[in-house]
Amino acid sequence: WGRLRRERDASVRIWKVIGAVWVVALLILSPFLVPMLAEARRNTYMVPDQGQILSLSADLLAFFLPQEMHPLWGERMASIASAFTASTSERMISLGIVPILLAGVAWLRGGNRSRIFVWATLAFGVLALGPVLHLGGSVVRLGGQPLPMPYLALYRVFPFLGIARSVGRFSVMVSLSVAVLAAMGLARLIRRPGPRSVIVAGLALGLLLLEYAPMPYPMSLPDVPGWYTALAQEPGDFAILNLPVNWDRPQYLLYQTAHGKPLIAGYTSRRNPESPVERYPGLQQLRSLSGDVLAFPDAPTFATIAGDLDLRYVVLDRYQMPGADERERTLELSESLLQGSPVVYQDDRLTVYRLTPPTEDHPYVYLSGAWGELEEGPDWVRRWRCPECTLVARSATGCELRVSWQCDGLSGETGVAGTSADSELTSVSSQCSFLEHATWAETCSR
Repeated sequence: WGRLRRERDASVRIWKVIGAVWVVALLILSPFLVPMLAEARRNTYMVPDQGQILSLSADLLAFFLPQEMHPLWGERMASIASAFTASTSERMISLGIVPILLAGVAWLRGGNRSRIFVWATLAFGVLALGPVLHLGGSVVRLGGQPLPMPYLALYRVFPFLGIARSVGRFSVMVSLSVAVLAAMGLARLIRRPGPRSVIVAGLALGLLLLEYAPMPYPMSLPDVPGWYTALAQEPGDFAILNLPVNWDRPQYLLYQTAHGKPLIAGYTSRRNPESPVERYPGLQQLRSLSGDVLAFPDAPTFATIAGDLDLRYVVLDRYQMPGADERERTLELSESLLQGSPVVYQDDRLTVYRLTPPTEDHPYVYLSGAWGELEEGPDWVRRWRCPECTLVARSATGCELRVSWQCDGLSGETGVAGTSADSELTSVSSQCSFLEHATWAETCSR
């Protein structure tokens, strides 16, 4: 009876500690969690396509498959793992045979102290498997239907879980829990000092090192062109536009560690509707390499846009454009937008333009708010409008800006008196569910 009481008291203490950790974590993270959840409720851009959630779920076999980067059996394991739906970096979640065996010892002989980690392993492991069960690269079916997992029920009950894209990353908590269990299991095997314990510990350590030995270890040197390092010496706080931007390149963030200047666009795990490449004419087309809802500007108008964004340099990186179509379209658009901008640096890889401030302001319109992603058809483009989304006119003082717009199959024209402040086009914002096209022209009385 005394032993059972001590175990019960120990369990109560453990759960109190866990509860305290959760409370402290939620308090610390609440400044980030609350606005994130509020934004996820208002707009859909944070929610990935459901197909990504399915494909980036963990495969049950992946937990038990030996390391695919191992010099002895890695090639064979990689051929098996290549059938998994997740990418290479997402599917490598092997727990290791030795840690699993040691964790089994802790589970069988560890008592109450091991139970919390056993439950954590099972709970996070089940979550990592995603909405349906994958085994060996195939969806497990029962009665012809995919076998649902608990994550599917949680996904439907708590809609904010939809912002999670790679649910297989719950496997990180599985690995941490198994690591603690493995340590407990090894501790149970070597409780008594002596030669036997030294042999068991040495054997376990040796097998662990053998199992987790990717040789040769893959390495790549940082590839930062010298121009970015020299740019760090230039005074002032101005922006850089790296081309191409039709999909996010993480290398641009590496280059930023060298030059330290703001970027017009950078790598994010989600589409960022507040990014200038989603909101401003010219930048939109560089992003999509096709049309967009805002008319393509001429070079003087783009110079005004660049001045408003404090954009000083545009860098074309040919190493980032391996495809001929992508390279030709990027060069075509950039040459049209950058007419008159001098080339200040060029080598086999980079061509750098310096944008000079415009001699006079030119009008344009831009998107404000979390507009939907660009959708394209055979002869149309559109962006869906959120409740807070507006179209904003930027006009010079003393001039009238005429904006022609088309949305929901309707056409219209709006006049805006030029002021020093940008003007929201409320007629467009109130009538449109989605925007198809907007052009502008300016007349001045002076």
